[in-house]
Amino acid sequence: MGFLLLLLIALFAPLSSTHAALVNYDIVYVRQPRYGDNTNTIWPEVFHPARLDPGADLVLLRPDGSSEVLVAGGNGGVTDPFISFDGEWCYYVLFPDLRQSGLNSQRGDLPYKGSDIYKINLQTRQIVRLTSQEFTPNTGAGKWNYADPSSTGWQKTGLGYGILNLGPCPVPGGKIAFTSNRNAHTPPKGYTNPTLQLFVMDEDGANATFIAPINIGSALHPTPLQDGRLMFSSYESQGLRDQRMWGIWSIWPDGRVWEPVVSAFHSGQAFHFATQLSDGDIVVVDYYNLNNNGFGALFRLPPHAPPGQPQFYSAFATGAPGLDQTVGAGYHYPFTIPFQPRGMYGMTPFTHPQDEAAPVGTNGVRVGKFTHPSSAPNNDLLVVWTPGPANDLNRPTTLPEYDAGLYLIPGSITLTNVSQLVLIKNDPNYNEAWPRAVVTWKAVHGTDEPVKFPWLPNDGTAHPDLPPGTPYGIVGTSSFYKRESFPGVVPSWSNFYDGLDSFNTSENGQSSNWEYQGSDDGKYSNSEIHAVRIIAMEPNSHRSYGPNSGGPYNDGNHYVSHARERLRILGEIPLRKFDTNGAPILDPEGNPDTSFMAKIPADTPFSFQMLDKDGLLLTMAQTWHQVRPGEVRNNCGGCHAHSQQQLLIENTFAGKPGYKPIDLTRMVTLLTRTPGGQPTLKTNPPGAVNVEFLRDIRPVLQRSCVPCHSTTNVSGNLVLDDYTNYSGL
Repeated sequence: MGFLLLLLIALFAPLSSTHAALVNYDIVYVRQPRYGDNTNTIWPEVFHPARLDPGADLVLLRPDGSSEVLVAGGNGGVTDPFISFDGEWCYYVLFPDLRQSGLNSQRGDLPYKGSDIYKINLQTRQIVRLTSQEFTPNTGAGKWNYADPSSTGWQKTGLGYGILNLGPCPVPGGKIAFTSNRNAHTPPKGYTNPTLQLFVMDEDGANATFIAPINIGSALHPTPLQDGRLMFSSYESQGLRDQRMWGIWSIWPDGRVWEPVVSAFHSGQAFHFATQLSDGDIVVVDYYNLNNNGFGALFRLPPHAPPGQPQFYSAFATGAPGLDQTVGAGYHYPFTIPFQPRGMYGMTPFTHPQDEAAPVGTNGVRVGKFTHPSSAPNNDLLVVWTPGPANDLNRPTTLPEYDAGLYLIPGSITLTNVSQLVLIKNDPNYNEAWPRAVVTWKAVHGTDEPVKFPWLPNDGTAHPDLPPGTPYGIVGTSSFYKRESFPGVVPSWSNFYDGLDSFNTSENGQSSNWEYQGSDDGKYSNSEIHAVRIIAMEPNSHRSYGPNSGGPYNDGNHYVSHARERLRILGEIPLRKFDTNGAPILDPEGNPDTSFMAKIPADTPFSFQMLDKDGLLLTMAQTWHQVRPGEVRNNCGGCHAHSQQQLLIENTFAGKPGYKPIDLTRMVTLLTRTPGGQPTLKTNPPGAVNVEFLRDIRPVLQRSCVPCHSTTNVSGNLVLDDYTNYSGL
């Protein structure tokens, strides 16, 4: 250990002349406890975003190397600093009590007292509290203890932990975006805790507005972009997807126009901690959840594809350049991901983001990993780097433990080795984290603040069927023939079914289908596409303690499904059109026109399922969607066809003047057949249709399947009437 310390000191001389020349501004950072080379520390990351060692302080570092504690963590801790556009304030999060006695060990060690958002004036040191444990659960989902959400008693419904207000950042027009669990939801999958959702409030903390019902999984760290969007990290575990995966999304500050930036297609990995450079490029961290403590490799990409090109490569990443990394064994092993953004490349190719120790460098020392990138003037990048393995498993070692410091990447260059980093601050007694340049937005990005979008106009101009003040929106697309729903990878050693995944297999990595890329239910051709089903998706309220708590997942939800969330049918819409002579109407690409638009409830998470004539599922979009009140979202240009040039809906049947969107707010349309067996549509009264196993599915199995598959007639060794094999179902 002594040799390693001397080597690092020699390699990175503190407060070098290079540092003085490059960093002539103050830096705010978080000084976290460190317990030496042999004891690990807790870092907030996607697996446990509300975990932190007590005693983390907010510190101001000056160019001459002197420093001042702005906010002492004490028994709690500070995290998530962000500088205001004018450079005068620093927003931050304070946990009041992170001692073991202040944590609920039954609920992932979440703190009873939660966390709240503050801001400090960097000139006067005035501190203003912006949130105060506001609690806004679904009032119909429990007998809530509004006075104390952290209660663990049995008379009223409680969470057993406090409200977590996290990740503040400024928004143009005097607003602040942040994430919070104040709606009291719990994720459908268990690899993060709890569900954090996007909100926007006034700069004094008033008028907090929920903007992202799509955050049924979770959302972390909104960050403003120059063009006015917010980017954030999104937990993308819907349906049967891998429960470890996070992507980077963007959204307008009022909740409209959400879209992927870096989708969650790197198997088992999380994209998190993002920033935008002076030149507009975006830098993100790719890391493995939990075991890497938020440390991984840096990747860079432009905010938009070059003109005339799709934003992403294909599901097979055809033509995508390899993203360079050096794996733990010490050799280069570039990788690609499905729908890789065009222009994306690795900034730190000498290390990797995987669940193993960082590789050993040429000097015999492990090269470490990165986290917390933050833009700085002159297109520089502030970053946190630790030497050593930066992984909690013995693959092959965990030692020395994290010794994170603050560094600068001049000009945001691609690093070939750690010697190109410029040391700013690394005290071996602490872990330095979350560097933020105390400068104006203009000093980094050239404008006083990002572009300001109009706030949720809902003025009746978006579509004739959406009058002013409507609680509804419209969703649609131009084609279902333009699709990329097929599996991206089936390894050759597991390809026993002509490219399909094995049914209900427990084999790890047998196919990407349903797990991280693709959701085709079997082999089918475009000619079988008949209809789209829109399903509403209900978040899970966390009845953690009190009445109606417990359940199969111990979260108060007393039902079972593979998605672990309640799905309801809003409607089924046939897609093909025919002229008066019965001939199919074609779209501009020569395919049968499968465009549609539908009017649906706003602020209701939903997704799509593609159906054949029998109503059987062909594929499903395994993510959450939304429309805000008065919003029209019909510009997808296809069905998850991100690597193709869009087919504009205005050039299709559904885009013609006079086309009337199917109104699913006043009826539920369902596929059926005429007495002669022809596909047709029936209409149910308004309100979502629920499908339940005991009521709707088991009778069909008993009628049509059990006669040939029973204990007395064991056809194909499949027994369907022995309910003991299926938990009594």
